[in-house]
Amino acid sequence: MKAMRLYLAVVGIMLLYPTLSSSETLTGRHQVGLNVGFWSQVTSSRTEIGIEGVTTSVKSGGTMGGFMYGHWLNEKAEITLGVSTLRATVRAETNVSGVSSETAVVAPVLIGMKRYIFVSQQTSSTRPFLSASVGMYVGNQTTTQVGNQIVTESRTEAALGGLAGGGVDFILSHRLIANVAVGYNLTTDFQNPIGGSKNYSGPQMTFGVSLLLGSAQSD
Repeated sequence: MKAMRLYLAVVGIMLLYPTLSSSETLTGRHQVGLNVGFWSQVTSSRTEIGIEGVTTSVKSGGTMGGFMYGHWLNEKAEITLGVSTLRATVRAETNVSGVSSETAVVAPVLIGMKRYIFVSQQTSSTRPFLSASVGMYVGNQTTTQVGNQIVTESRTEAALGGLAGGGVDFILSHRLIANVAVGYNLTTDFQNPIGGSKNYSGPQMTFGVSLLLGSAQSD
């Protein structure tokens, strides 16, 4: 809840932010930055106490974060590359044979295109856009058992998928850009469950801040 309030506060400040770079051009420039946000996967926690021991689990969902890179082909279009991670699940179990723990992470690696949708906004500091990207959703699950000996097993799988959505870029200065975006992930199934789930389709919302690199070129 606190994270959501902070997120909404930042978005509100950005929407009220005065125009600083109304004549800023982006053709030929690059951006490198970080983003954080929320994935749609249901978040829940559970503790079970039984004859064999105690099991505590936290399912997928909640916050996500990652790295993003972009290169503007012109004032209308940008090629994007993004790598992010979602903590899918954490599970700990204590029983007569020892202690076991399980963690799982899903990491989308996507390349795509972003296009500004209003021509009149190309020289404004506030630029709405539509975006689409495709790539791989890489899942990793690691299980560690501690008893008479320590045994660790790790498994990695990949699924095809994509992300479609839109948002707004806010050019804060000649070297700084921020954005708010929403989208929907659509993925194929993992061959085996990762963090208790084979499929990680669902909506997401992100906030990003990037450094603008390079010099603008004529369109």
